[in-house]
Amino acid sequence: DGTQESNRTPSPGIMSGGVKPWMPSDEQLMANLERMMRLRTAGLEAEALSRVKFDETVDRLREYVRVYRVAPPDFHEMNACEHDGCTDKIRFFTRHHCRRCGRTMCGSHSTGRHLIPNLGFGSEKVRCCPRCSYLLEQGRELLQRLDGRPVEPSDVTADWMYWGEFVGLEEGVVRGFVSELMGLRCDLEQYIQTKGAFDAAILEQTAAIEELQGKPAERSASAAVQVLAASSSGGRQECAVCLDREIEMVFVPCGHAY
Repeated sequence: DGTQESNRTPSPGIMSGGVKPWMPSDEQLMANLERMMRLRTAGLEAEALSRVKFDETVDRLREYVRVYRVAPPDFHEMNACEHDGCTDKIRFFTRHHCRRCGRTMCGSHSTGRHLIPNLGFGSEKVRCCPRCSYLLEQGRELLQRLDGRPVEPSDVTADWMYWGEFVGLEEGVVRGFVSELMGLRCDLEQYIQTKGAFDAAILEQTAAIEELQGKPAERSASAAVQVLAASSSGGRQECAVCLDREIEMVFVPCGHAY
């Protein structure tokens, strides 16, 4: 009833100079800041390791492309052009062959010239049919990106699996390399996103600490490092929801602990 309501004792925090009981102390904020800095450092180390693995995998793929060779296809000895829709008859002196697929082609459909080093044709451009010319143009993108230039994680796409097959590489081997590179690319992208989230949280914690210390909030990573180096950590906080006391707590920008 109303009498019971009026006899309730006000919260100690409300009575003591307007300090809110759910606001974490300077020491608690500092402990959380230190934990976030440790996690950020661990993430940077993992990112650096993944980048080393990525570069090593690219180098192994380059070496595979450089040394892998496969026998050229058997040539078809047909009396008509095998290009889809072509009805030209072929005599002995007008018979040509695509060096990639081995099909018999007429002069009009064997004008493409391409490098296919993995089929044993060295550095010389050889005759190809229209279909294989198209596929080799696609695959040449992979060879160009692996031609001694730095490869960034964003360069790697699933198309590399097909490009490798187009230029005469083993599909399963290329697929294994590309799958590994795609996994490392996802890891690196995740590390970058996580680092950005930690940076934002660290700056928020730094601003909250400086506000409690009566200092102007500085929005820089160096300020966070200086505050962390100049202060000590410690203290535990009750969860704002269940009131349990945990060793590892997370403080959100509003000051609550969970």
